Amino acid sequence: MSDGEWHINDYLEKIRPRRGDTLSDNFTASARLYIEEKDITDEILFESYTIMAHIVNTHGDSYLPIFERLHTEIEKRKTKKELIDKAMQLSKNVPLLSS
Repeated sequence: MSDGEWHINDYLEKIRPRRGDTLSDNFTASARLYIEEKDITDEILFESYTIMAHIVNTHGDSYLPIFERLHTEIEKRKTKKELIDKAMQLSKNVPLLSS
């Protein structure tokens, strides 16, 4: 293998779910054809993001679209959590309305 090449098998152990992680039936039963969003935890996503950063750094920007997609998903989840927290915070200050 030359310096510019990499193989997914070198990274699989790093991104595989760990013992004790629970996955939906689709993840384990369908040869990973369909992975539900709930199967991808924030921890798995961030670990994959870190690994892709290393791949981009080591093997070049042809892998940047994958890194960018992971970055976008992390930011999207972060924004969603912040909005939920904000909504919960604001709702504490509003008296309940009767219908």
